[in-house]
Amino acid sequence: MADDDTRVRRDIGSCLTMVEAHAILHQKTRKMDDKGTLIATYKDYEVVRGLVGPLIAHGIEAAVKPSVRKTVEAVAKLSKDGKGVSGRALVEKLKRDKSVISRATQDAIAAGYLQNLSEKGKTASYVLGDTMPSDRSVLPSAEKVRKHRKQRLAELKQKQAKAKAPLQVSKKKGFKKKGFKIKRA
Repeated sequence: MADDDTRVRRDIGSCLTMVEAHAILHQKTRKMDDKGTLIATYKDYEVVRGLVGPLIAHGIEAAVKPSVRKTVEAVAKLSKDGKGVSGRALVEKLKRDKSVISRATQDAIAAGYLQNLSEKGKTASYVLGDTMPSDRSVLPSAEKVRKHRKQRLAELKQKQAKAKAPLQVSKKKGFKKKGFKIKRA
């Protein structure tokens, strides 16, 4: 998971830039603060999350491309007793062009989800390989972002209040020159 976290940290700056861009595109319906700064909304984030979330998930292999998923699922349905499925059977089942099926099967083989039992140059015979992961979202929902922000603001306010607490001075025995110890409340 450390690699996933690194990738998401690296990509989050781009995501935030896209949120800003989305807010600018919809500036007529967005509020501005006292200084004239446009304020992005959680809706801006949710739209960007929907657009780039799957791309980031594919980048860290937390999700499988839809074409690959459909192809692997078709192989699972068509294969019987470990016998392979031909490319032609996949074309007929998925009603897609041969080149699209070929690309999807090659991607699935590269990811380990399918295997080709036939030798190079012979008609392909696809069987299942590794289990595909269930797709997961790597970017939090707008609601989770809202809750986290609320919690973080509360923590910061608490720290700030603690820092501004009045000083309490107490007489401390054993100090030779100063004689006082200062503590925060």
